[in-house]
Amino acid sequence: MILQALYDYYDRLNDWQEGYLAPIGFEDREIGYVIVIDRNGRFLEMEDYNNQGGGAQKFRVVQYIERTSNASEVAYVFWDTPEYVINLSGKTIADETQAKTKTFASKVDSFYEMYPNNQEFKAVSLFYKKKEYLNPKLIESKEFKRIVSSEPIVRYMSFKIEGQDNIVAAHDDLYDYVRRQYEKKQYDGTESKNRGTCFITGKPNMPLANNSSVVNIFDSAATSKLLSYNFGSANSYGRKDIGNFPISIEADSKIYNAFRYLLRRGSESKQLYVTLAHANGKRRKNNTLIVNRTMLFWASSNSIDSQQIEELACDAIDNRDNPDLKTEQVNNLFNIILSGQNPNVSDDKFYLLGLAPNGARIAVVYWRECTLKEFAEKLKQHFFDTEVADYRHNDRRGSFYQGMYSFLGSVVKDGRISELPPRLVEALLKSIIQDTPYPESLYQACLSRIIAERKVTISRAALLKGYLNRKYMRLNNNYQIITPMLNKEETNQGYLCGRLFAVYEYAQERSLKDEGGKSTLRDRFFSSALTRPQTTFIELSKILNYYYSKIMSQSLVKRLKKTEYEIIEKFDSRGFPPTLNKDEQGRFVIGYYHQRGDFEYKPQNESDSEKSNEVEIS
Repeated sequence: MILQALYDYYDRLNDWQEGYLAPIGFEDREIGYVIVIDRNGRFLEMEDYNNQGGGAQKFRVVQYIERTSNASEVAYVFWDTPEYVINLSGKTIADETQAKTKTFASKVDSFYEMYPNNQEFKAVSLFYKKKEYLNPKLIESKEFKRIVSSEPIVRYMSFKIEGQDNIVAAHDDLYDYVRRQYEKKQYDGTESKNRGTCFITGKPNMPLANNSSVVNIFDSAATSKLLSYNFGSANSYGRKDIGNFPISIEADSKIYNAFRYLLRRGSESKQLYVTLAHANGKRRKNNTLIVNRTMLFWASSNSIDSQQIEELACDAIDNRDNPDLKTEQVNNLFNIILSGQNPNVSDDKFYLLGLAPNGARIAVVYWRECTLKEFAEKLKQHFFDTEVADYRHNDRRGSFYQGMYSFLGSVVKDGRISELPPRLVEALLKSIIQDTPYPESLYQACLSRIIAERKVTISRAALLKGYLNRKYMRLNNNYQIITPMLNKEETNQGYLCGRLFAVYEYAQERSLKDEGGKSTLRDRFFSSALTRPQTTFIELSKILNYYYSKIMSQSLVKRLKKTEYEIIEKFDSRGFPPTLNKDEQGRFVIGYYHQRGDFEYKPQNESDSEKSNEVEIS
């Protein structure tokens, strides 16, 4: 099903826009450097096509050929690495022509023989006959110095003839070459007598690929494949290589290009990595790393609804701080899909593929196929469960939707997601997609981080709320869900303790602010209030009147005393609880977040003189 979905995805994109993905036998490859030569093969200059933010300009070239132990005997078609193209050996250009460059030059000559009227092929052939790779201008150029440096650049090279716009590796004659090779059941100039029924498409009498194509994911080996096995132990009935699961050249090329498109640099709403790439504060949208996991997702349709769901899926997994993703934007799309207003959506499928490096073969760690409507339901439930009020902006109390990255980054020091175990990341993803309770270990890690840092962020409050709601809604149909914003009717003891601590802390902050002080109760009492509220609150209540006496605004004192009374009134007859269990501690944090946020929020026409600048709502 995975391969069939990738095959269909290729057709989906090319149906949407003809030629959007490369045709059979071609690929869109990043080329970092282009050697400009004249029609006599003389070196003129080298052009650097690497982008400033990473990657390089893409060109449509003949698909690569797998190189294993015979690397020096296999070269690509008019594009390759510097070791093949300019006779690079280490960090210098060798005087004697190396085996790899001989192979590349030989392949160039073979194409010139096939197309003797092609002046561009002739020029490249002359480049090697004249050994122009030893030209001092090339060796002394700044581009060459960058190639041999340790910079993380794209090193693939090709040629361009002076006065031409496109590179030689993208010449029209190469399309003719690939087409003729395929029609004659040949590939890369070697006769292919292997024909049969493709197990992907079911098409009979198709020319079959000798090997499946290599596609690299993060941390995988250079020769990793999605289809691979130990040849010696898997051969049977006289079949070798991939004969046990015959795949046509057509299907292999389509899957290869669809796969590479999903894995492309800067992929929008198709590829997700969530991790270390973000440690320096930079974000490559939808191109994130989950420890050593690569997550891909896509829809089966080109419909507007499908594209928007893909974008929302990105936010669900990779969103870290997007206050513009508000309730109305999410609900408008979900309501259209869930209500069936768009009849075409019912047949659309949504796919999620989780991959991990595993030696010679890419390991599939997660695969999910569902209808777009089903996926929308799960995604909407995730947003609903984790929805919290965004108190950071004084002009609104909008809802804030949290993504996987926000949750994961909130439970580790300095957001170092790479420290998290991969299973935890996968468990969280599955809980979002399958609408199951969030991992308990994630909840515990969040509480531990709050206690260690004594800081409650919007992401942490959302995670705790989502965990508790999902846990208890499945245990008790009458469960009263935790609301996104302050609930003054809530009687849970943990929630009330959190609200009360927020009152005490806010009163102390305002009293110190008016006196010019900076410290708060949070540093000294937050952890004890969370675990031993009875002892802590009895002690704090003794000094609360002192804080009130130091606040200059009497209207604020009145408001704080009223809030304090309303909270204490809701405790049961036994008073403050001696301890709070783990679930009640989560409610403590949420109550604290809600109450502090309620203090922080002021109507626009109200004076700012009573607004605290020390609130840790972030």
